[in-house]
Amino acid sequence: MSTHVTSGRIVLFETQSADEWVSQPIYAPNHALQTVVLQSTGTTSGGNVTIEEASWGTKIDGTIQTDYTGTWSVIQTIAASTFTGGAQVFVHISPTAYSYFRVRISDAITGGGSVSAFLHQGPQ
Repeated sequence: MSTHVTSGRIVLFETQSADEWVSQPIYAPNHALQTVVLQSTGTTSGGNVTIEEASWGTKIDGTIQTDYTGTWSVIQTIAASTFTGGAQVFVHISPTAYSYFRVRISDAITGGGSVSAFLHQGPQ
C-alpha cells in the first residue's frame, strides 16, 4: 500500500531495530524537496538505514502494475552509528524524479538502541 502526501511530517516507522524493516512505499513525484529524518533512541553503535527508490504504474497495455517486488535502487545508505544517543540526521533527496521511495533498515541496528524515520515534504 502506498501513501500520497502533500506536506507535513509523516511517520515512516518508529523505534525499530530489526534487520530488514521496511517503511511503506511513499508516492512522491513532483515535490521540490523530500527530507528523510532519522532519529535514534539509545545507543546505535552499528547497522544501516537505506533510502531506496522504484517506479511502477500504468503499463503500455493500460493495466496497472502492482507494487514493485524486485530489487529497489539505492539512493543513500546511512550508518546508524552516525546518529546515536538521540541524535537526528537529515537526508535531503531532491529533486524527486522517481515515483516511489521507501526507508529500510538494511542491516540490524546494534548497541541496544533503535531508530525512527520521518518524512518532511516541501511544496509540489
